[in-house]
Amino acid sequence: MAAIAGIDAGGTHSRLAIEVDGRIQVRTEGPGARLIPGQAADNASSIAGLLRTAQETHQVPRINCLVVGAAGAGRDEPRGALRRQLEAEHLADTVLVTTDLEIALVAAFGLYGTGVLLMAGTGSAAIARLADGTVKRVGGHGWQMGDRGSGYAIGRAALDAIASAHDRTGPPTDLTARILNALHLDFPHLVSWASTATPTDVASLAPSVAASAGTDQTARAILDEAVQDLAALVTALLPNFPGDTLSLAMTGGLLGPEGRTRDRLLMALEQRALTAVLVPSVDPVLGALVLGKHASHSEASLG
Repeated sequence: MAAIAGIDAGGTHSRLAIEVDGRIQVRTEGPGARLIPGQAADNASSIAGLLRTAQETHQVPRINCLVVGAAGAGRDEPRGALRRQLEAEHLADTVLVTTDLEIALVAAFGLYGTGVLLMAGTGSAAIARLADGTVKRVGGHGWQMGDRGSGYAIGRAALDAIASAHDRTGPPTDLTARILNALHLDFPHLVSWASTATPTDVASLAPSVAASAGTDQTARAILDEAVQDLAALVTALLPNFPGDTLSLAMTGGLLGPEGRTRDRLLMALEQRALTAVLVPSVDPVLGALVLGKHASHSEASLG
């Protein structure tokens, strides 16, 4: 039996699907495995644990091809380090490591379709495939150099607003009570929490900002700025596409159909005179399976 495993390793969650003989038999998720330089072994161990547990629970045979699309895998060095660590785990006959953007792009437009994919979760980036197959990307430079409009950026702005309100250098905001209640902290302990919080921890504050945006001016301003930053990522790729209509796909925790950010973003794009034909839904882990099947077929053809 031919078994393909695909993993979408994001900052908050890792999602796994296993397809056996063309049929998906397993779908599950585990902790995030965002690729951080120097932590490839830990990332590989987390991914291996998720896959082995699924295999044992569902009695899945040996994996022929494992495809991992990992947040933070945009550069050759960390991507290669993760691939080597996964190969050392002996999880599959073939291991491919790419970015979470790449598997989402394939999920949205197939192996050869054209369009723009915008991702906004813990981080943010946009990627486009052009008619000649060229792939272009903007954003995704990490929390210190980019990720504008991301969950991290929204959470960081909220923390700044709370500090300013506390010091009376900025206006009072409902975010203070909402976020302190969500974290079960008082202000001094929030300061301590923030000093050691990871980007994923900070990004977890974004839903509180979205929930406050309807009644709180500060929260609304933070969300509006994030939306404009995300719209700018899409706009930066427009010169590569002729005409006024763009095929657009969106994925990530901030851009789900139930979220306020998605609707605000579509309005922002309309204000920029951009007509977007929206891909109804994007399931990145399915893109990983497509890449795995393509790689397996290519190897079979060579064989």
